[in-house]
Amino acid sequence: MHTVDEWGGPLRDFLEEPRAPAQFMHWMRDLVPELDSPFSKFVALSAELERDLPAEGTPLAAEPSNLFPVRISLCRKFLRGRDEALVSWVMTLVEVLNYHAMSGKAQLGPPMVTRLFEAVKRFEAKGGKMAPFKACREAIGCVRFDYSGEPVQYIENLIAEKVIACWPRPEEAAVQDAVKFVPPEVREWLEDPAAWPEKPPTSRVRADDKEWEAIVRAGVERGMMEQVPADRLFRDHNGVPILNGAGAVKKVKVIGGESKSLQQFISVLVPSNTYQVHMPGHDEHLPYLGQMALMLEIDEDEEVRIDSEDLTSCFNLFRLPQQWVGFNAFAKQVSAAVFGGPASEMAYVGMRVVPETSEVSKLKWFPDDDSVSVVYLDSYDEVRKVSAGYREVLRGQPSHRHQRFVNTCNELELPLNQGKRLVGAVHGSLQGGDIDGETGTFEAAHDKKVDIMGIGAALLGVGAATEFELRHFVGKAIFAMAFRRPAMSFLEKVFVDMGRSQKGRVTLSRATLDEVYITMAVMPILVMNLRAVFDAEVTITDASTTGGGGGVANCFKRPPDTIVHDSGKCLECSQELERPRVYPCPTGCGAELCSLGCIEAHRDGDCKRWRYVMPKFGERFSGPNAPLSHAVAREGGIEVQPPYDLLRGDDFHSQEGKEKLTSLESDPALAAEHWAPECKLFSKARGRPVTLPSGERIAGPQPVRDAHHVMGFPWVSQQMKIQLRRPNNMALRGLRRGASTFGARRYLSVEHPFNSWLWYFSLAEELAQGEFEYAVGSNCCWGGDREKWYALLNNSPCIQEELHRPECPGHDGLKGYGATRNQDGSLHFATEEEAEYKDAWCAAYARGLRRQLSDWCSRGLLDGRCKTIQKELEKSTDRLANPVAANMVANEITDLEQDMLPGHESIHLRQMARRLSIRGTDLRLLLGDDNVEVPYPAYRWYWREVLSYAWKEERNINEGEVAAFNVMLKRRSKDPAKHELRYLAVVDSLVTRGAVSKGRRTLRAYRLAVDRFLTYVRIHSLPLRRQADVDYAVSEFINAMYQEGDSLAQAGHLLSGLKRFCPGMRLTLPTASQYFRNWQRVHRPVRAIPISWDLLQAMSGMCFTLGYHRVALLLYVGFFCFLRTSEMMSLQCMHLIPDRRSSRLTVIIPFAKTSAGNPQVLVFSDPRVHSLALTVLHARETQDFLWPSSPTQFRQFWIRLIEACGFSSKDYSPYGIRRGGATWYFLATSSMDGTSQRGRWSCSKTARMYIDEGTLALARFLWSNDQKRR
Repeated sequence: MHTVDEWGGPLRDFLEEPRAPAQFMHWMRDLVPELDSPFSKFVALSAELERDLPAEGTPLAAEPSNLFPVRISLCRKFLRGRDEALVSWVMTLVEVLNYHAMSGKAQLGPPMVTRLFEAVKRFEAKGGKMAPFKACREAIGCVRFDYSGEPVQYIENLIAEKVIACWPRPEEAAVQDAVKFVPPEVREWLEDPAAWPEKPPTSRVRADDKEWEAIVRAGVERGMMEQVPADRLFRDHNGVPILNGAGAVKKVKVIGGESKSLQQFISVLVPSNTYQVHMPGHDEHLPYLGQMALMLEIDEDEEVRIDSEDLTSCFNLFRLPQQWVGFNAFAKQVSAAVFGGPASEMAYVGMRVVPETSEVSKLKWFPDDDSVSVVYLDSYDEVRKVSAGYREVLRGQPSHRHQRFVNTCNELELPLNQGKRLVGAVHGSLQGGDIDGETGTFEAAHDKKVDIMGIGAALLGVGAATEFELRHFVGKAIFAMAFRRPAMSFLEKVFVDMGRSQKGRVTLSRATLDEVYITMAVMPILVMNLRAVFDAEVTITDASTTGGGGGVANCFKRPPDTIVHDSGKCLECSQELERPRVYPCPTGCGAELCSLGCIEAHRDGDCKRWRYVMPKFGERFSGPNAPLSHAVAREGGIEVQPPYDLLRGDDFHSQEGKEKLTSLESDPALAAEHWAPECKLFSKARGRPVTLPSGERIAGPQPVRDAHHVMGFPWVSQQMKIQLRRPNNMALRGLRRGASTFGARRYLSVEHPFNSWLWYFSLAEELAQGEFEYAVGSNCCWGGDREKWYALLNNSPCIQEELHRPECPGHDGLKGYGATRNQDGSLHFATEEEAEYKDAWCAAYARGLRRQLSDWCSRGLLDGRCKTIQKELEKSTDRLANPVAANMVANEITDLEQDMLPGHESIHLRQMARRLSIRGTDLRLLLGDDNVEVPYPAYRWYWREVLSYAWKEERNINEGEVAAFNVMLKRRSKDPAKHELRYLAVVDSLVTRGAVSKGRRTLRAYRLAVDRFLTYVRIHSLPLRRQADVDYAVSEFINAMYQEGDSLAQAGHLLSGLKRFCPGMRLTLPTASQYFRNWQRVHRPVRAIPISWDLLQAMSGMCFTLGYHRVALLLYVGFFCFLRTSEMMSLQCMHLIPDRRSSRLTVIIPFAKTSAGNPQVLVFSDPRVHSLALTVLHARETQDFLWPSSPTQFRQFWIRLIEACGFSSKDYSPYGIRRGGATWYFLATSSMDGTSQRGRWSCSKTARMYIDEGTLALARFLWSNDQKRR
């Protein structure tokens, strides 16, 4: 057996001259078997197995139809007549794939080589030569490279001539202010960059005096640098100036067709950076090449076009705010003569433009579009999908986005680098890779791949390497593998040798040499296939300790919480349905019913969507048949309250009737009301003579009102006054509802005849001057027998559009007006026959109301579904048992479900693909700043079981999950139609997907506490043989923690962890539990200091002055309602209902800690807050949040407010608003019951503790004179 160095001798000789990659791989087939490595043994054994086959070969039908292993012996036969070198490389590639697919165990299999040959052929056709071995050997150790394959450059001393040549011309530099191009929150950070560490690092300017002065002169001429007076230098808390360094890196630039070695000026801002506020933006959403394969799905008749622009010296184009000059001052001074001052004086200089330092690149969810634009710090790239038939037409034509970018740069006088411009190109570079729009491939540049093969050959030829040389090879290899990410699994043992080489050069293991050779072999297939389409079939796998299984699906189930009801009978009473007069369940659950009563019974009974709260409609004084309520119910989506009318048993003038109406009106889900008060005593026709059918003219009903007495004549009889009071009260009740907060935030209509004295009421006139308007029309236009004009005062644009018909075209056969005498002598008027609304009118009203409430209906469906999911989540895991966490996750799942409808499967798969993680292979649904993981709603797919099996012996659950996934993967690989397809695999284990662990946060805390306890036991040699020994050891450890000043929570975690991991200990730790309770009794938790009324006013006033009106309102509402921070964050404008007639403000808390997920309502009165609420609500949409950003940004904003008031950020926390409000309210009212009720404490003891401690804290926490002055 020869050594690795001896084995590499022939390789070194062979590479004495340049070789083509395919020529090298062909020659290596004879050398690899002599390595005696795991891979070479696998190759030899596979060849031996195939030599034992009969001459004709085993019939393929008798062999397993797996994708791997591929039959090596058939490759040459299958590729007969092809280039010998290419065939040899394909055979090596097949051996590599077989080796990894079979985990190094030789086995026979069918041939699958066509695609591999095409990949190798395409790679070799690009040309390129591997450098001679000597050059490869020198290259691997002389230059350092980063993971994108670019050389790492070192800072050089500055040379003015080389630096200035890289800068833009004087008229092109510092032409725009950077703050104009950033959002408001970033602008705020830009204008206030300071923070305060204890000890900053230092840096120096790498240039002599002459070169530095020349550079500064050129910078001043271009507006890039300016003098910094000593009093404007940024200094630390000790008064010491914070000064930065500068240097240069090599930059090759083509000037006049000639490449010249120049220098790029680099500011070393390490000192000042330590004092600057971190600007948390959205850098985590920048693009990453791992997602490019899923960016565009390119069909056979399509291709990709690339557009690219590059700004010339981008960093030097944008001016920073003036206050940054002091932060960007350099440590080296220059003669003041540079700035027009005396030559004998020295001056500091600072940068006015954005300093060049570093760059970032991470991931982004790609948008759903046929083109994607990527804007970097200094460049613009667009990848767009176009039809191949328009290739010639579009050649050289920029897209509209590209042209907009160019036009904007020209308008802003930002110079573009014409040498890097691409317009409608089929081939181009993107993020360090080459994209081919015709073939639909994206891969590392070919010359970089050939270079990787060269340095790989250097490692094989020597058989030994330093840590740096291994990192050099691995860094470049990983960049190439990023375009086919699973290939990264080929590298394993090389990292072991990398660790060994930290102490010096080591001889590489044979397994590492295998990995180097394998990496070289797979270079042709490290390509993203942008033409690979999505498989419509989704897979799912699951496993237990005893077995596993899998299923497939290609369509979604029907919408969740629904039923299929097609029997033709009412679901509630089984009566035959009379179509089209069918009443659907307002939640859309699929139930069909026959009446309003059956809807009510269904909703109160077995409705699948019983948690869903839909908008409600209430009809007041509906008449006995309530046709409008029936029409709204039949329209669907809106829940209808029981119609309210005297003829239906509801006496408006009785106490019971008033209480029922008040109950209906107070329903929080009530979204719309319709009022039709009695109209007999409102008619202007009263007092006119009446003609009977006999021709006799008699006096009509006496008039009771006129324009001056719209409420009724004061001289009428007492009986008539009573009769007038009833319809007046009915009408005023409806009009007042319109003038109240209900009319301001909900929808209301009042209907009466067109010629009614009701419209002369002052309330009606006020409403008509506001957001209400009249819809007028005649009954005959809706199928009535007579021309009878109506007026509908309403605030719904959609209802107005449906019912406003001010011009009647005329109708034949209409009946006239008249009266007949009843037997008792009273008169019967024909207009009474037109009193009930016509069906067509009701249907139009219902359509308009449904359109008006469409958003509300959608929100009701989403909220109802969210509640249902939340209840299920709270029963699933410990983490999601927290209602707040469960609600956040449920909202995200609800959003996902919206696209998971039958027929939308392909849309959903593309949406999921755009949410890939940075790996480009696994999907993580993450939520919020804390990246809370959201489970995937796999239950929406219609699964069909295809695999079910038992393990030979019990397995670890995580091992079982991975094994189940592998089984499903092999099943797919047997079907050639599934090859080259992307597909979604749903798994039940984070381990399967690649996560490190499945543990929850609380479990980690428990394990940490138990580990600390066991360490204590080992140190003190405590026995744990009996239960009493464990109790003693735990109690001693708790006592030690108490003595050392550890937190009470750690002791609690220990006891909880022991009882969680060893359930038998629940009742066997009496001493330790007693110690813990004793500690609890003497423990005084540090609580938030209450915010005083004065401080709250100061903070709100600052917010109002700075334009943060919503935040000012949020602080006031939180203070008056004793809101927790999470409750404040959940408030939207729709949750605030100001009373128009008083200074009362109603606050709906959508989700509270103690409400079991139900909303809570609070009311308080304050004129200033009421006025502020009206101002904010008028300027905002109802769905807008009072705090529009994340809780993290609210805490940052809070700290700035507190510090602006002269306090430390540790003095007050946002929770102090709740404590301060409760303390202030109790001191003002002396009502403990009122405080407990408003604070929603279930225990008065808790409220008393808050008040007592809050009052004491306010008394102790005194303000300084400076704070009082502020």
